[in-house]
Amino acid sequence: MLARVFALVFVALLLPAFPAQAGCKITVTSEGFLSTGCAEDPHTDNRAATGATQDHVESIAGRLNTISRTNPNGVTVDRWTENGDGTATDKLTGLIWELKSGAQAASVVYVDKATCPDPHDSNNLYSWSTGSPWNFDGTVATVVLEQLNTEPCFGNSCTWRLPTIDELQTLIEPASPDCSVQPCTTIPGETRANVYWSSSVVPLRTVRIVTFFSGAATGVRMTLNYWARAVRDGP
Repeated sequence: MLARVFALVFVALLLPAFPAQAGCKITVTSEGFLSTGCAEDPHTDNRAATGATQDHVESIAGRLNTISRTNPNGVTVDRWTENGDGTATDKLTGLIWELKSGAQAASVVYVDKATCPDPHDSNNLYSWSTGSPWNFDGTVATVVLEQLNTEPCFGNSCTWRLPTIDELQTLIEPASPDCSVQPCTTIPGETRANVYWSSSVVPLRTVRIVTFFSGAATGVRMTLNYWARAVRDGP
């Protein structure tokens, strides 16, 4: 327990003093409906560079606001559908997410595909960029997305990409927005209570991330190594 607390404190110290911004964070109203509470969030979604094929993010807030998570009888609706191919569909957003697997153990940094036998391993760490000129050319792109999008492609799709910050924040479970229960998400499979990359960039060579030990959205340097989960549009 002490080792885990020390690790979380250590990671927190590595994060720069970057102001957390609301993005599209889910809440649950008294009627049981979802509300995103979207706020102005001055980031750029690097969709083209990170594999997105269409501009769909603006519709997420509308979809979340119109889907009830609880039926009139007060019975909670199951949010996730596991597809049997290492992916799960989020019924709230329609997005299809890569599932992570493997018992949580010591984290590992991989530098190329040859040394990364399983891009779905929950213990793998990846970089967003190799450095100047600060392109999306880190191991998230060259190890994870390249493997997922190489024929025959993962989950019968070759359109995997990094989520935008708004999409990534939808994984924070409404019942635990402050991460009092870690890793504060109900997505099936393994999720590290730690830092996950998004595709959203801000000035000063910074990429937006979500911390699944606090629920906060902040920013980190592009060249650091953190966790990543791919997503694609459904169906």
